[in-house]
Amino acid sequence: MTDERVIEYLRARANVAPSFDTVDRVMAVLDASPMPRRSWFAMPLPVALGVAAVVAIVLIGIAFLSSPRVGPPPGPVPDCGSDPAGLVDYAMGWLDDSPGYRWTETEELWNFDPAFPLSADDPHYAFVGYTADGAYLAPDRMIVRTIAENDGRQDRGVLEFPKVVVIGGKTYGNMPGGFTDEDGTHPEIQWQEVPIEMDPNRLASAFPATGPFSTRDRVSSGPIELSWEVPGEGGCVVSWTVDLGPDMPPSEPDPVVAIRIDDEGRVVGGAYEAIRPDAPDEERVSNDFRWRFSIVHEVPDASEIEPPEGPIYTYPPPASPSPRGSSGGACVPGSC
Repeated sequence: MTDERVIEYLRARANVAPSFDTVDRVMAVLDASPMPRRSWFAMPLPVALGVAAVVAIVLIGIAFLSSPRVGPPPGPVPDCGSDPAGLVDYAMGWLDDSPGYRWTETEELWNFDPAFPLSADDPHYAFVGYTADGAYLAPDRMIVRTIAENDGRQDRGVLEFPKVVVIGGKTYGNMPGGFTDEDGTHPEIQWQEVPIEMDPNRLASAFPATGPFSTRDRVSSGPIELSWEVPGEGGCVVSWTVDLGPDMPPSEPDPVVAIRIDDEGRVVGGAYEAIRPDAPDEERVSNDFRWRFSIVHEVPDASEIEPPEGPIYTYPPPASPSPRGSSGGACVPGSC
C-alpha cells in the first residue's frame, strides 16, 4: 500500500485535502494488515488514534475461514468470580465460531461539539460519532449500516461510510449521491471497493488472543467505572486495562475494556474507552475515544447480505499505481 494509493482513497471519500498526519496514520494501520485476525481492536482503535478517515479502522484482519460450530465451546462455562479470564476465553470461543449474529455499536471521538458554532476563540467539546447496526453470517458475510450520527463533519459510520458490506473477502462502501473525485461527480457510481481487508466477524476481531490476556491478573470481575454503561442486563461484566505499547499515544488512565457475558457464556455487550478527562481538551480531540456494542445471537438470512449492484469504483493493483486523479475505474460485479 503506497502513500499515493492512500491519498487517492481519501480523495475518493471526498476528502481532497487530508490533514498532514492522516496519511501516516492510515499507512500505519494498513501496515498492520498482515497481522493475525484477532489483532487488538482491529476496527475501532485507529479511530482512537485519530484516524478519522479510516477507522475502527480500525478494521483490519484476515477473512474468517473456519467452519462455524453449532453450539458452545467444549466444557462447562467458567465461573465469573473465580476464573474471569477463563470465562472471557470461553466467550471469545462463542464469537470466533458463531454461525452469525446481529449487533448495534456506537463509536465516539472527543471533538468539537456540533451543538455550538465552530470557534477558535470559544471552542466547545463533546463526544460525537455514530450508531450503527450490523449482521454477520459465517464465514464471510457482513453488513453494517449507520442509523444515527451527531456530527455531520465526520464519523458517518464504519470506515466513514453510511453502509459497508463485506462478502467473499472484499469490502465495499456505499456512497449515497455518487462518487466524487478531482475529476468531478459520478452519481452513477454508488459503491467503492475499499482497499482494506476487513474481518466480517467484526466483534470477534475486536478482542485480542494475546496482549491484555497474556497478563492474566489484568482480567477482573470486580466493580468498574466507565463514562457509559456496558450494554445489557444481568450476567457478568469482566474488564481489564490495556497497555497500548510504545508506538501508541499515551493514555492516562489506561484504556479499559469491559464485556458483559451471559449465563451461557456468550458475549452480549461490551465497551472500550481510552479517555483522559484531566487532559486539556485540545489534546483530547480525535484521540479520546469510546466504543460500545450489544449483540443479539440470531443468525441472519443470506439474502440480507448481498453483493453491491451496479458500477463500483475500484483501485489498480498496488504494483502499478495510476497517476493521481485517475487511479481507478468503474466495473460491474462479476466483470471486475
